Amino acid sequence: MAKIGKNVLENLTQAMYSDSRIVYREYIQNSTDQIDVAKKNNSFPGEELQIYITIDPKKRNIYIEDNANGIPQNEVKKRLGDVADSEKIQGDARGFRGIGRLGGIGYCKELRFVTSYRGEDKQTTMIWDADKLNEIIHDPNNHDSAEKVLKDIIKYQIDDCEKEKHFFKVEMLGVNEEDEKLLDIDDIEQYISEVAPVDFDSSFLFASKIKGFIEDHDEVPPLRTYPIFFKRIRRGTYRN
Repeated sequence: MAKIGKNVLENLTQAMYSDSRIVYREYIQNSTDQIDVAKKNNSFPGEELQIYITIDPKKRNIYIEDNANGIPQNEVKKRLGDVADSEKIQGDARGFRGIGRLGGIGYCKELRFVTSYRGEDKQTTMIWDADKLNEIIHDPNNHDSAEKVLKDIIKYQIDDCEKEKHFFKVEMLGVNEEDEKLLDIDDIEQYISEVAPVDFDSSFLFASKIKGFIEDHDEVPPLRTYPIFFKRIRRGTYRN
């Protein structure tokens, strides 16, 4: 039987991006895909589906959360644990390869995915031990398979949660010292304004003309934007 070695995990988790800030784009991309699905299915009528980003420079933590579908408890291991095996269809979703969610592992000590599905009274946390993964990858005497390594670095936690809650949260805990720019709130805010599907700034003079052009031309894909809010820990308030 063929064996997939541990080093493939290094390529998927520590060598994916030349610019570490791309992890923000990847996680926002996943959130917008879930918001699209929720809106298509009219899952939460009357609710404003949004994305929230919290950066805590002092504790060196990053949180990216959406209040879309979340993942049912019995599907978490399959949907988040399988690598490069996404159910998303290319062309329908922005993320479809099933590897983008792994991008944050290379920039922090611990990566967590926390999720709850409406109607369930539990929330599931999937915990990736990034420090342990780094240790295994750089151990020349360790020749474990990628599957064995994943079993060693992943664990799950189940907690009580209100049944009406529905969310998916990425937590990058203990951002590495060499990745300081991930904690630069002003820079990240500017970066996201340039790469994420957010609405035009109110001061942009050509916003109405661009929107009008898109509306008047059926061959042009619709402009889909999403509300993304930043929370500055030192101020304690969200702003978009």
